[in-house]
Amino acid sequence: MKITAKLLLSARACPEQVKLFRQTFPLAGAEPTQDNLALARSVGLDFNWCTRLLPPALDAEFRSRQDALDAEFRSRQDALDAEFQSRRGALYAEFRPRWGALDAEFRPRRDALLLHYLQLA
Repeated sequence: MKITAKLLLSARACPEQVKLFRQTFPLAGAEPTQDNLALARSVGLDFNWCTRLLPPALDAEFRSRQDALDAEFRSRQDALDAEFQSRRGALYAEFRPRWGALDAEFRPRRDALLLHYLQLA
């Protein structure tokens, strides 16, 4: 399938994306290749929108496989988040006293500055 501005317009793509598509692929559209996908993403084209161009049977297969990829991604992301959260607690424990000391050092100076200007007013 070759993706063209005409095809995008017939599928009711938004005018901004069609304009950007024409600027990015000014000749006769684009074949769905890895290089064209990278270029499309780099200029801000919503390439995922093109799934609307798939025939129903291919769309169903695509969505099924995409759901499996998304599930694996979320699973691995959850594991990373859990590791991050476990390390974050230790960092907070280490830095909280240092933030408190810094705040304690500067609070009187801030208060004095505020009071000085309030008394001038």
